[in-house]
Amino acid sequence: MLSEQLGKSEVSDKPYRLDQEASSVVSGKRGHAREFVRCQETKRTLLPREAERCAKTGRIVAPDVLQACAVTGKRVLPSELRTSSVSGKRVLAEHLVSSSLSDAIFLADEGIRSAYGKFCAPIEAKHCQWSGAATHPDDLKTCALLGLFVHFQYLSDESGRFQSIEELLAGRRRAVDARDRWDIILPSVSSAVNTKKCQIESGQLSPDGQKLALAVEVKSLLGLRTQHAAILYSFKDNAILGHIAVVKRDGRGGFR
Repeated sequence: MLSEQLGKSEVSDKPYRLDQEASSVVSGKRGHAREFVRCQETKRTLLPREAERCAKTGRIVAPDVLQACAVTGKRVLPSELRTSSVSGKRVLAEHLVSSSLSDAIFLADEGIRSAYGKFCAPIEAKHCQWSGAATHPDDLKTCALLGLFVHFQYLSDESGRFQSIEELLAGRRRAVDARDRWDIILPSVSSAVNTKKCQIESGQLSPDGQKLALAVEVKSLLGLRTQHAAILYSFKDNAILGHIAVVKRDGRGGFR
């Protein structure tokens, strides 16, 4: 070759034919085409040491192509990442779960998991009216006594009744939670049961401390007849939630 037809590689210092020259889009260095690689996404030329390899597919690309997975930090092709509907984080698909109620996808710790492994997005969750916890709708059941939606773990398997209320009504539970607030609540209770001949017998605080399940002794027929009412009172709303269940104890730890 004539000397004017040759160049000196800035990569290896070796001579090369100018008609076989290539250059790096990253550093601008020139050399023989065989000393360079081509980005498999953008088709741009660069040096091997300037390139990155996708941690998922193994494809060689320019360093400005890859994006980091928000969970693992692995740098991968943008096409390998999915976007969480909850946080907007870009992550590898294997780290996402799907809502059983919609097309939403998100990280497991961003969603609400049901007792049977299903997920829903926080915006799709409902609140248990006893615990206040955000709950997958599949886990909510209607209390047969108060008509409230509560997590099934709080219901009796046999009757579908709110277990704490059932035990207060039957007299099997004698909790005295928030006793200092009973006198404040009593006027609302009297109005609800439509008589002043009543008194709060026992009360149990909810797990979130915002509600009080009450068993109320109610007198009628000149005080000769005694019944018991179950009420769920909300401190936040200053109101009674759901229905009022009125029963008569049978003397054997049950009621009718």
